[in-house]
Amino acid sequence: MRKRKNPRKRRANLVAISDYQRAYLLTGVAFDFLKTEGDKTKPFPSVAATKRSWQVHKTSLLEETGSTCKPWAWCRFVGDGAKLPRTRRGKRGAPIFPDATQSGKWPMDRPDIWTAKAHQWHSEYARPATEHLKYKLACKMARAGTNDAGMRWDPVWLRTWSDVEATLSGCWFDDAKASHAVAFFRLLRHTKGEFASRPFVLLPWQEFDVIRPLFGWQQVGEIRRYSNGYIEIPKKNGKSTLCSGISLYLLIADNEPGAEVYNCASDRKQATIVFKEAMRMAKKCPYINRLLRYRDSIKRIDYDVANGEYEALSSDVGTKEGMNISGLVFDELHAQKNRDLFDALIYGGAARLQPLFLAITTAGTYDPTSIGWEQHSYARRVLEGGAGPAEDWGFFSYIRCVVLSDPDKKGGGMEWTDPAWWHRANPSLAVAIPLDKFAQECKTAAEVPSKQNSFKRYKANLWVQAREIAFKASDWAACLVDNGANGYGVHDKLCQDLVGRRCFGGLDLSSTADLTAAALWFPPIAGENHGHLITRFWLPEDNILELERKARAPYTTWAAGGWLDLTPGDMVDYQMVRQGICEWSKTFQPVNWRFDRWSAAGLVTQLAEDDGLEMVEFGQGYGWMNSPTKEFERLIVSGQLRHPGNPVLDWMIGNCELDRDSEDRIKIVKARKNIRLKVDGPVASVMALDGGMRDTGPQKSAYEDMELVTI
Repeated sequence: MRKRKNPRKRRANLVAISDYQRAYLLTGVAFDFLKTEGDKTKPFPSVAATKRSWQVHKTSLLEETGSTCKPWAWCRFVGDGAKLPRTRRGKRGAPIFPDATQSGKWPMDRPDIWTAKAHQWHSEYARPATEHLKYKLACKMARAGTNDAGMRWDPVWLRTWSDVEATLSGCWFDDAKASHAVAFFRLLRHTKGEFASRPFVLLPWQEFDVIRPLFGWQQVGEIRRYSNGYIEIPKKNGKSTLCSGISLYLLIADNEPGAEVYNCASDRKQATIVFKEAMRMAKKCPYINRLLRYRDSIKRIDYDVANGEYEALSSDVGTKEGMNISGLVFDELHAQKNRDLFDALIYGGAARLQPLFLAITTAGTYDPTSIGWEQHSYARRVLEGGAGPAEDWGFFSYIRCVVLSDPDKKGGGMEWTDPAWWHRANPSLAVAIPLDKFAQECKTAAEVPSKQNSFKRYKANLWVQAREIAFKASDWAACLVDNGANGYGVHDKLCQDLVGRRCFGGLDLSSTADLTAAALWFPPIAGENHGHLITRFWLPEDNILELERKARAPYTTWAAGGWLDLTPGDMVDYQMVRQGICEWSKTFQPVNWRFDRWSAAGLVTQLAEDDGLEMVEFGQGYGWMNSPTKEFERLIVSGQLRHPGNPVLDWMIGNCELDRDSEDRIKIVKARKNIRLKVDGPVASVMALDGGMRDTGPQKSAYEDMELVTI
């Protein structure tokens, strides 16, 4: 008769497992449960159902061991506070996991890599959580389970500044919900390339940097912490495939009754790419395929059991009103020509408990007025922490790119040709992207200047200029004045500091039906190493929408913010311009005003004869513009100019190109002679600067130094 083992001895042979091993095994339990419990007659198993399965298997023992067992087979017994049995394989007390050869190139079935990657989280511009003054308090709250669910969790998920803020606000990390999402991806199958028909095992960056944080973080009410997100990675790193998987999860496994999930992009064709990939992946999984009904002709998938639907949208804004969105994946946001579609969709989930709006994109062409750059800038500010957007801990930010070196700073950056950044910016390199091919592309881009912009954008994930512009955006941004104010208050505060100062004015009156610009240049005084520049703009109010459409610039937003003065009618009211110039002349001390000699003669005459202002003619040719334009460029590059961040002027600075004549003289022109672009502000600024360059200082009267003569 076989001798029965002593249960006490068996328990003694159990060893504790780490939190990461526990989470990894939980993924296997979730995968096994989702695979076996899926049924066409009932909704997809939720996280709560998976947790119940977790408890059922909590006291089970491992029956099959060794490297031949499947991940979901040896994960069954693991539960809260579970322990692993000692075995004859491997080191004493070490848990048994499948061999790496079981998964080919995919490394995530090896727990040693799994654990290491969980700690090696990375995103550019992210301010570490450890710099937060209350980081230790947040760690204590995590270990003590100070949250609505009373759940203890590992403080390693405190990665950024905003994570600490979220924890202090009552958020926590739920391993079960994170593992539920990861397990769902393993149900899917790849459909293209060398990994076709193989399980969708997430790469380390996809699992630990995106999926687990995105779906694992919870807030008060046990709902998802993140409602909006921005992911920016280079091309061919598995971005579209990840979009497809997220879309399917939001449709099937997010436990959202009547889910409405949408893919959209700059055009229907791009949105269809993600949709078709999702459809192919779902069809390859029998456990998911039996739940769905496909309507390829209208690019739609129905999840009838829970009244859910998933659809690829066109770019027609007018048809997007009245949608009750539960999930939105916006692909290639940088290619969006305007913000109309984004604005129409982003507010479509107000009635949902935990909607998710996710933008996944590659770096685009720099345009300060574009929705892509706006979201990129906001995501960076959230990652960098501090005041303002850092408090938006409901915004998920993830950016992988090259951080270029700054010649004025030591360390912290690198050259775009340096191989050290290849893996840093391309997390799927050597798995989804051949390393030798990438190296050859980098070498070619370094030798062929015409290919550098494309390589920087698509491979290094850097926002680039579509053309060689006159002034770098980084140099102009470095000249922004910092006086502790925000928005238009920066301009007001600067004007208060400059009251009564000597200055020089420039006027670009241009067309009566378009923008008119005025600028004042304040040369540096004793104790200063930089001058100040302020600008003002006027635009006719009646046709602002038409002008906004032609220029593709948010004139309405700028006018509401106080940066743009609107004049009544469909033509610029020069009397309002005259009034504004006279107000400036009373507040400050402009020595003179330079104006284009081909501009409105009537206004110039009134300013000179009726208002007593000194008006100086200034031509727009190379001879007139050369010297002040070169000085303007030098001041920007050297940081000897300060401006209050007027967004109208910022936009115009990005529109400038330098045109040269045969004598190498330069002047500012519209980039590529594009009529929709405006450069009135920079031109007026150069004219004002010319006055400062020609200034010899306040002129004394000949009688000031004479002695008093009495007759």
